[in-house]
Amino acid sequence: MVLMTKKAPNFQIVPIFNQNAQGIWRGFLDVEIACDSKIYKLDPPCAAVMKNRLRGYKSNLDDYKHNFAFAAYSQKRIIGFAHGYAIDTNEAYLHHLYVLPQYHKCGIGTKLLQATEQACSMFATKLSLVALVEAVPFYEQKQGYDGPGRNKEKELRPRPTLLYPYFNGLKKI
Repeated sequence: MVLMTKKAPNFQIVPIFNQNAQGIWRGFLDVEIACDSKIYKLDPPCAAVMKNRLRGYKSNLDDYKHNFAFAAYSQKRIIGFAHGYAIDTNEAYLHHLYVLPQYHKCGIGTKLLQATEQACSMFATKLSLVALVEAVPFYEQKQGYDGPGRNKEKELRPRPTLLYPYFNGLKKI
């Protein structure tokens, strides 16, 4: 049985070089909250929780100097994003991958993950993540990730890339 996917909107995957740029973290958070609301039927968080989540994004940037981020844009609006960091010179960790619910099954998550894998393959041999329960089939069946429970990983093969995210000095020769 072949599942039909929705027609994808016009969108671009863009590396986020300046993760401190005005509005980037807020755009990411808006996508994450929309997903939480739709998938888990959660009410939007209060201002204090939002501030704490924004601090969490910023904390990752400060704690892990080898960050990467990609955003999916449609008509100048963030509709999805992938964000993570290098653990060491051989492993990267995908911390977030979210796509607005109305754009699920349009291939946007796949494109964000492919951009992440392609860029990370410049320095890492493995990409690891902890998947939301609802996302396990996406990573396992559609993207080739493996691992127990929600812990997933995939071996990366070096590939030529045109997408160069910000890794702040991490190099692989």
